[in-house]
Amino acid sequence: MSCFKNTFLSKNPNEGWIKSGDLKIMEGMAENGDSEKPTDASFWDEKFKREDLLYGKKPNQYFAQKLAELTPSKLLLPGEGEGRNALFAAKAGWEVIALDQSTEGRKKALAMAEAHNVSLEYYVVDITAAELKDDYFDAIGLVYVHLPKYLRRAWHRKLINSLKPGGHLILEGFSKSQLGKTSGGSKDLSMLFDLQELKEDFKSLEIMEASETIVNLDEGSGHSGEASVVRIFARKNT
Repeated sequence: MSCFKNTFLSKNPNEGWIKSGDLKIMEGMAENGDSEKPTDASFWDEKFKREDLLYGKKPNQYFAQKLAELTPSKLLLPGEGEGRNALFAAKAGWEVIALDQSTEGRKKALAMAEAHNVSLEYYVVDITAAELKDDYFDAIGLVYVHLPKYLRRAWHRKLINSLKPGGHLILEGFSKSQLGKTSGGSKDLSMLFDLQELKEDFKSLEIMEASETIVNLDEGSGHSGEASVVRIFARKNT
């Protein structure tokens, strides 16, 4: 069964509809913690054309830690890029649905999945326009998925609706204190996270962990060195 509602409510004005089975999809967002152009698919395709993996092979440490505490079931990974977190989850027995704007990222993710003999679904899709089914996913991972402020809150509400009761949200991203650091992240302050704003976005969930902290990132050349990040681990109770 598709995780998407039968009808999409948006259309790509440049490319028109792209169909995958009964799914109408369009280009959208990438794992965009570093992006000055968060909706530009060509920007991310160019970054992901490189031979190595921009953000490395290892999953995000916080995502991996929190996911290991949960029972594998249906997992949504928007802005999944080259597939490092999707691969980790699939190997751990999760049914993974990954979304991203980048065709090049999808190619790398599916190649890694094949090499490790695991399966995952990966759609090139506008993550902000996708009409996800309500109460469908058991977990959602948001790893450096930074959106413009005018899109962020409404999109986060969509994600909350798509979580099953009892489902969990795992989030890590750059805080506003990251501005000026060389370890990654947007140069646009408005694209970076404020912890209190995120807590407001997800206030309908039971927030089990919420923190802003300094970490040493070792995630390929894209995320390397001391960084200021926010982390949230939350559960949907109803």
